[in-house]
Amino acid sequence: MRQIEMARQMTTNGDTLIKCTDLFKCLPEQKVQITSVLTKGIAGIGKTVSVQKFILDWAEQKSNDDIAVIVPLPFRDLNRKKGNYSLTGLLHIYAPQLKRVKNLEEIAKKTLLILDGLDECRHPLDFLNNPWWSDISKPTSVGVLLTNLISGNLLSSSEGGVLQEENRK
Repeated sequence: MRQIEMARQMTTNGDTLIKCTDLFKCLPEQKVQITSVLTKGIAGIGKTVSVQKFILDWAEQKSNDDIAVIVPLPFRDLNRKKGNYSLTGLLHIYAPQLKRVKNLEEIAKKTLLILDGLDECRHPLDFLNNPWWSDISKPTSVGVLLTNLISGNLLSSSEGGVLQEENRK
Protein backbone atom coordinates (compact mmCIF):
# COMPACT_ATOMS: atom_id res chain seq x y z
CA MET A 1 0.00 0.00 0.00
CA ARG A 2 1.35 3.39 -0.95
CA GLN A 3 1.38 5.89 1.88
CA ILE A 4 1.18 9.59 1.19
CA GLU A 5 1.93 12.04 3.94
CA MET A 6 -0.21 15.14 3.62
CA ALA A 7 2.15 17.86 4.84
CA ARG A 8 3.77 21.12 3.86
CA GLN A 9 6.62 21.05 1.37
CA MET A 10 8.75 18.92 3.69
CA THR A 11 10.92 16.72 1.53
CA THR A 12 14.00 16.74 3.75
CA ASN A 13 13.00 13.32 5.10
CA GLY A 14 13.17 11.75 1.64
CA ASP A 15 9.41 11.63 0.98
CA THR A 16 8.24 12.24 -2.57
CA LEU A 17 5.54 14.86 -3.03
CA ILE A 18 2.72 13.50 -5.19
CA LYS A 19 -0.13 15.45 -6.76
CA CYS A 20 -3.66 14.21 -6.11
CA THR A 21 -4.07 13.55 -9.82
CA ASP A 22 -1.09 11.18 -9.72
CA LEU A 23 -2.07 9.04 -6.70
CA PHE A 24 -2.38 5.81 -8.67
CA LYS A 25 0.40 6.48 -11.15
CA CYS A 26 3.63 4.56 -10.70
CA LEU A 27 6.86 6.37 -10.00
CA PRO A 28 9.51 5.82 -12.71
CA GLU A 29 11.33 3.17 -10.63
CA GLN A 30 8.13 1.21 -9.85
CA LYS A 31 6.93 -1.68 -11.94
CA VAL A 32 3.89 -2.80 -9.92
CA GLN A 33 0.49 -1.15 -10.42
CA ILE A 34 -0.59 0.89 -7.39
CA THR A 35 -3.99 -0.27 -6.17
CA SER A 36 -4.19 1.14 -2.64
CA VAL A 37 -3.30 4.53 -1.25
CA LEU A 38 -3.37 5.63 2.37
CA THR A 39 -3.40 9.32 3.13
CA LYS A 40 -2.32 10.18 6.66
CA GLY A 41 -2.06 13.36 8.62
CA ILE A 42 -3.31 15.29 11.59
CA ALA A 43 -6.96 16.31 11.75
CA GLY A 44 -7.73 19.39 9.67
CA ILE A 45 -4.75 19.16 7.33
CA GLY A 46 -6.95 18.64 4.25
CA LYS A 47 -7.13 14.90 3.58
CA THR A 48 -10.87 14.88 2.91
CA VAL A 49 -10.66 18.09 0.88
CA SER A 50 -7.89 16.53 -1.22
CA VAL A 51 -10.05 13.48 -1.87
CA GLN A 52 -13.02 15.68 -2.77
CA LYS A 53 -10.79 17.58 -5.22
CA PHE A 54 -9.67 14.25 -6.68
CA ILE A 55 -13.34 13.27 -7.19
CA LEU A 56 -14.26 16.70 -8.62
CA ASP A 57 -11.39 16.61 -11.12
CA TRP A 58 -12.48 13.10 -12.14
CA ALA A 59 -16.15 14.13 -12.46
CA GLU A 60 -15.16 17.12 -14.59
CA GLN A 61 -13.01 14.78 -16.71
CA LYS A 62 -9.84 16.70 -15.89
CA SER A 63 -7.92 13.64 -14.70
CA ASN A 64 -8.03 9.92 -13.99
CA ASP A 65 -10.16 9.12 -17.03
CA ASP A 66 -9.24 5.44 -16.60
CA ILE A 67 -11.58 5.29 -13.57
CA ALA A 68 -15.19 4.47 -14.48
CA VAL A 69 -16.81 4.73 -11.03
CA ILE A 70 -15.82 6.34 -7.74
CA VAL A 71 -17.66 5.19 -4.61
CA PRO A 72 -17.02 7.17 -1.42
CA LEU A 73 -17.63 5.08 1.71
CA PRO A 74 -17.65 7.52 4.65
CA PHE A 75 -17.08 5.91 8.03
CA ARG A 76 -19.31 8.47 9.72
CA ASP A 77 -22.18 6.82 7.86
CA LEU A 78 -20.77 3.26 7.77
CA ASN A 79 -20.64 3.31 11.58
CA ARG A 80 -24.44 3.46 11.62
CA LYS A 81 -24.76 0.31 9.53
CA LYS A 82 -25.86 -2.58 11.75
CA GLY A 83 -26.61 -6.09 10.63
CA ASN A 84 -25.30 -7.91 7.59
CA TYR A 85 -24.69 -6.55 4.11
CA SER A 86 -23.19 -7.91 0.94
CA LEU A 87 -20.52 -5.80 -0.73
CA THR A 88 -22.90 -5.44 -3.69
CA GLY A 89 -25.68 -4.23 -1.39
CA LEU A 90 -23.40 -1.79 0.39
CA LEU A 91 -22.13 -0.37 -2.90
CA HIS A 92 -25.72 0.03 -4.12
CA ILE A 93 -26.44 2.20 -1.05
CA TYR A 94 -23.53 4.55 -1.76
CA ALA A 95 -23.63 4.38 -5.56
CA PRO A 96 -27.22 3.63 -6.64
CA GLN A 97 -26.19 3.91 -10.31
CA LEU A 98 -24.37 0.58 -9.86
CA LYS A 99 -27.75 -1.19 -9.59
CA ARG A 100 -27.87 -1.09 -13.40
CA VAL A 101 -24.59 -3.02 -13.65
CA LYS A 102 -25.25 -6.72 -14.08
CA ASN A 103 -21.81 -7.92 -12.96
CA LEU A 104 -19.89 -5.67 -10.59
CA GLU A 105 -16.73 -7.69 -10.98
CA GLU A 106 -16.62 -6.69 -14.67
CA ILE A 107 -16.24 -3.01 -13.81
CA ALA A 108 -14.18 -3.58 -10.65
CA LYS A 109 -10.96 -2.90 -12.57
CA LYS A 110 -12.17 0.63 -13.22
CA THR A 111 -13.73 1.31 -9.81
CA LEU A 112 -12.23 3.39 -7.00
CA LEU A 113 -13.52 2.85 -3.47
CA ILE A 114 -12.76 5.64 -1.02
CA LEU A 115 -12.79 4.76 2.67
CA ASP A 116 -13.12 8.20 4.23
CA GLY A 117 -12.26 8.56 7.92
CA LEU A 118 -10.76 5.12 8.57
CA ASP A 119 -9.64 6.28 12.02
CA GLU A 120 -13.32 6.87 12.91
CA CYS A 121 -14.31 3.26 12.19
CA ARG A 122 -16.41 1.69 14.95
CA HIS A 123 -16.66 -1.73 13.28
CA PRO A 124 -14.21 -4.41 14.43
CA LEU A 125 -11.40 -4.45 11.87
CA ASP A 126 -9.80 -7.61 13.19
CA PHE A 127 -7.54 -8.64 10.33
CA LEU A 128 -6.28 -11.71 12.21
CA ASN A 129 -9.59 -13.18 13.41
CA ASN A 130 -12.28 -11.99 10.99
CA PRO A 131 -13.20 -14.74 8.51
CA TRP A 132 -11.81 -14.68 4.97
CA TRP A 133 -14.57 -13.41 2.66
CA SER A 134 -14.61 -13.21 -1.12
CA ASP A 135 -18.28 -13.45 -2.13
CA ILE A 136 -19.50 -9.97 -3.06
CA SER A 137 -23.16 -11.08 -3.09
CA LYS A 138 -23.26 -12.94 0.26
CA PRO A 139 -24.11 -10.82 3.34
CA THR A 140 -21.83 -10.56 6.38
CA SER A 141 -20.98 -7.91 8.95
CA VAL A 142 -19.63 -4.57 7.78
CA GLY A 143 -16.42 -5.23 9.74
CA VAL A 144 -15.80 -8.47 7.84
CA LEU A 145 -16.54 -6.74 4.52
CA LEU A 146 -14.14 -3.91 5.30
CA THR A 147 -11.26 -6.11 6.51
CA ASN A 148 -11.58 -8.32 3.44
CA LEU A 149 -11.91 -5.35 1.11
CA ILE A 150 -8.78 -3.73 2.56
CA SER A 151 -6.94 -7.08 2.53
CA GLY A 152 -7.79 -7.56 -1.14
CA ASN A 153 -9.98 -10.66 -0.74
CA LEU A 154 -13.12 -8.98 -2.08
CA LEU A 155 -12.82 -7.99 -5.73
CA SER A 156 -9.40 -9.65 -5.68
CA SER A 157 -9.18 -9.77 -9.47
CA SER A 158 -9.61 -6.02 -9.47
CA GLU A 159 -6.95 -3.51 -10.36
CA GLY A 160 -9.27 -0.85 -8.99
CA GLY A 161 -8.15 1.32 -6.15
CA VAL A 162 -8.90 1.80 -2.52
CA LEU A 163 -8.14 5.22 -1.14
CA GLN A 164 -8.18 5.38 2.64
CA GLU A 165 -7.91 8.34 4.93
CA GLU A 166 -6.94 8.41 8.57
CA ASN A 167 -5.81 10.95 11.08
CA ARG A 168 -2.43 10.36 12.59
CA LYS A 169 -2.59 10.60 16.33
